[in-house]
Amino acid sequence: MMRYCIRTRSALTAKSRQRGLAAPGLVFGLLQAVLCVGFLIILFYVFRFFVEESMYFQVDDIQVRGVRSLNAAHVQRRAGVEVGDNMVGLDVAEARARLDAMPFVRRSEVSRSFPNIVTIEIEERIPIAGVQMPNSIAEIDSEGVVLRELSPHELHVGPLINGEPAQWVAAVGEQIESGRLQAGLEVWRQFAATALAAEMTVSEIWVREVNDIRMFCDELPFEIRWGRGDFETQARRLAALWKERGDELDCEYYLDLRWGQDVACW
Repeated sequence: MMRYCIRTRSALTAKSRQRGLAAPGLVFGLLQAVLCVGFLIILFYVFRFFVEESMYFQVDDIQVRGVRSLNAAHVQRRAGVEVGDNMVGLDVAEARARLDAMPFVRRSEVSRSFPNIVTIEIEERIPIAGVQMPNSIAEIDSEGVVLRELSPHELHVGPLINGEPAQWVAAVGEQIESGRLQAGLEVWRQFAATALAAEMTVSEIWVREVNDIRMFCDELPFEIRWGRGDFETQARRLAALWKERGDELDCEYYLDLRWGQDVACW
């Protein structure tokens, strides 16, 4: 029994010594971990400072593509991108949102090509007609989006589309939601696609109803009536009729395309 007790006491003494030796090792390990984390944090900030301040990552070339009626320099300014800006810190989503807010921009894209090139690509909205608003005339694109309001002395592109101005109300950059307006625009698109459009100047398209659309040309003493859908066929029929008879058409008031092959001339 005495030998057993002595051995047990010796074992406890050895374990205590091992724990005493392990404590400095644990502290040293924690100190190493803290120093390692601190070194990584310092390295991160040094790298960030280098990226944000280095001339190697500054915008040196800004390319603006897709402009037709818009000014490239104006597009660049609206995007908020300048030579000397930091490439990494450039917010391309914000720049794209600024561009998309422009009435004449249908779609935009802003991209970076490291180390120093920014490319701005836009798809413009093209004005194709004027529209009579309640208190003014505005230019619209093929989707009926209001691009700008005109002063009394400004001329609009294409014909003036009339019909229901009390309902054609939209701010610049907004779309006029009207079935009548879309019908009038479709008549203009289909007519403009024919060879006859090069010979005629359409001054006005009056949309009384979707099935009663009246076109006025400077060169003709009578109006041309459209409706009942399928404006493409009606445009082709008109072009063929004009090519065949041209100045021989003796209409006094109107030429009606709404009755299939039986074109009415009054």
